[in-house]
Amino acid sequence: MPDQSKRYFVAELEGPNAGVCKLVARAFAKSNDSDLCADMDEARFHMDITKLCVGMSHSQRMDFSSIMSRVPFNCDSRPIKDTDNMSPESSKRINLHHTRLPSTSNDIDSIYLDGCSTSIMANIPSPIPTTVNGHVYVSLKSIVDHFLAHGYEFDDITQVETPIQFDGRSVTSVAHTRAAEHIRNQVKQRVGDDISPTILYLIVWSDDFEVNQTKKNRVSIWVKTVTICPPPDKKRHPGYTYAVALGHKVKIMRQLRNSSGQNFVSFSPSDIVTMVLKKKTYQLLWRN
Repeated sequence: MPDQSKRYFVAELEGPNAGVCKLVARAFAKSNDSDLCADMDEARFHMDITKLCVGMSHSQRMDFSSIMSRVPFNCDSRPIKDTDNMSPESSKRINLHHTRLPSTSNDIDSIYLDGCSTSIMANIPSPIPTTVNGHVYVSLKSIVDHFLAHGYEFDDITQVETPIQFDGRSVTSVAHTRAAEHIRNQVKQRVGDDISPTILYLIVWSDDFEVNQTKKNRVSIWVKTVTICPPPDKKRHPGYTYAVALGHKVKIMRQLRNSSGQNFVSFSPSDIVTMVLKKKTYQLLWRN
């Protein structure tokens, strides 16, 4: 796991939201070793600014910093009037105890973007991408590490509470399928009875899209994602789906045609068992 991710998740052990609060405070302190911790409202405010700045062009960032430089510093926490069209988070003033408003374009780069090793963007916990021949991918193991570190609730297939009846009536989730039962037996044979591993399943999906549909003769982009054990009521939650690979469709299709004829890519044969279930590829991974 990358160092910035380790710092974030270690801070999370100190309390709820401590990771993001320390991340923001350290960006302003210009030190990844700082023990300062911003308030949650303060941290959320600066994360919103980060999201805004990421989508700006350089000239827009210059204009934004110029505007912010003319805003008087105000620690007043009284509610703002006329809040009918505002969200609860934006309808109150923020006390800036350990941070301040950005006032220059250098502030935008060094505090929020990638202009400094202590910036917010440089320290958001995420897997490190690798580029190969014009394609980019991230480690599947690193994705799973980050997913587990975030502490999301997940619907694993480690065990089932009731006996499985393969008659079509008792199969209500992936854990109740024959394929899941088969993988549990495989894991048990491999690790023995001394270890009780947690078995996760990954839903693999891929598709291609046009970079810009208003222009012709552009190379299509191919993307592969994995969704990790989402509970029934959180199948569309962004915390469960991650991008694994991105590249040019033509090059990828050529590489697949030149491969050994397999219809899937095994990310790590020593740790993953791949199987096809209901016309979808599920990758099963176990950990101690």
